[in-house]
Amino acid sequence: MNPWSFMAFLIVPMSVLGGGFQFPSAGSSESPDGKWRVICKSPTNDVNQAGHLLLLKRSHGGTLNIRRFDRSCDVLWSPDSFHFALSDWWASDKADVFVCSVAKPQSSRSVTKNFPGYLIPADELRGHCYFEAHKWLNRHLLVIKVSGHTDEVPVRGFEHEYVFDCASGKFEKRVPK
Repeated sequence: MNPWSFMAFLIVPMSVLGGGFQFPSAGSSESPDGKWRVICKSPTNDVNQAGHLLLLKRSHGGTLNIRRFDRSCDVLWSPDSFHFALSDWWASDKADVFVCSVAKPQSSRSVTKNFPGYLIPADELRGHCYFEAHKWLNRHLLVIKVSGHTDEVPVRGFEHEYVFDCASGKFEKRVPK
C-alpha cells in the first residue's frame, strides 16, 4: 500500500462519522469534560442475549443502560458534555438519531419521530433515508444530515442538513456554507 492510499484509509472513516465514535467497538467514547464514557457491551454466545448494549459510565460512579442496537451506532458528544447524539443505523434502508442527556440518559428523543414531515418530500422519507448526527454547533444546536435515495422511479439521491435545537425541539433548514 502506498503512503497516499494509507492516509486516505485513515482519513475517510473520520469524515464519514463527522467526528463521532462508532460502535460496536471495544473502545469507548469519552465526553469532552472527561466525566462520562459511552461503552458497548456486545452479546456473548448466549441465545437469550440480543443486540449490543450501549452503557453510560460516570468516571467516578455507576453505569446506566442507554440503548440496545443491532447493527451499528455512532456517538457524538456536545461540547459541554451534557448531551450526546446517537446515530443508530438500525436497518439497511433507515437510520435515526437519538439525542440523550447525561441527566436522563434513558429518556432519549428520536429525531425522526419529532421531525416535521413537510421539510422533506414524502418519497425521500419513504425511500432509503438516513438521519445522522453530523456535528454540534454549540451546546444546544446539532446539525442533522438526512441523506439517501428514493425507491420510486425515477430514483434520485438526496442530501439535506437541518439544525436541531435540543432546548426547543425545533428544526431549521441549514444552508451549507
